[in-house]
Amino acid sequence: MSMPKLLTHVLDISKGQPAADVKIVLFALEPAGSRLMTPIAPYANGRTDELLLNYDKIQPGDY
Repeated sequence: MSMPKLLTHVLDISKGQPAADVKIVLFALEPAGSRLMTPIAPYANGRTDELLLNYDKIQPGDY
């Protein structure tokens, strides 16, 4: 069984290429408000070295 994870690949659809210099900010939406999970920025190829969330951090809910 594969472990769940969350990652991203950012694309600039107006140029048809990966987007660089984009700040990605993930929040968990909770009854008390939003909680910052991770801010990261992709490389020029639109990908990151790290996961937004790894299997040990993913919980059911809204992000």
